[in-house]
Amino acid sequence: MINIIYIEKHPISRKGFRSIFKNSDEINLIGTYKSIGDAELILNKNKIDVLVFGLNSISSKINTKKILKIISLDYNILLFGEYSHTEKIYFINKGVKGFLSKEASIKEIRNAIYKLSKSEIYIPMGTPNLMNYSNKKSIKRILSRREKEVLNLLFKGEKNSLIADKLNINPKTVYTYKQRALKKLNVKEIINAYSLIVLDDSI
Repeated sequence: MINIIYIEKHPISRKGFRSIFKNSDEINLIGTYKSIGDAELILNKNKIDVLVFGLNSISSKINTKKILKIISLDYNILLFGEYSHTEKIYFINKGVKGFLSKEASIKEIRNAIYKLSKSEIYIPMGTPNLMNYSNKKSIKRILSRREKEVLNLLFKGEKNSLIADKLNINPKTVYTYKQRALKKLNVKEIINAYSLIVLDDSI
């Protein structure tokens, strides 16, 4: 049984989340809470496999700091919400294991929880089968030197114009390298490429 907690400010969202797992035989929703502070006692008393944070749970700097503190305690964190690739990379670097968009289906929510319960990373929208890249040398062979340089700078949140200046190339060429690299990795978004490379650790 996978033990989870859901943290979300809005009561309607908490009620909806409870209804999803009301009769689940595999996922045990221990509770839903308005804030991290409300959940701290439960976190201290129970073994929690996955912490799910709703759309409005990290809307303040205070909550973000508390989440980062919880991540440091080695919990598997799943975030709902719309984040830029830079924000997602920031949270992954801090230890967040997964993201879900606000339009995620019940099936996708369950799949994400299953993956996180095994301490795997879950990122939607076309994340490729990582088994295709299990050999750490594979990505090095797939990508050219310039493509890797462009990706590394994009992972740091650099804009195309700044990357062009650093590499002494045209901004349109930066875009071309980016699209070529994404196509080779069989992904559509920079964050998907990042998750692939983080797990492969070969660039």
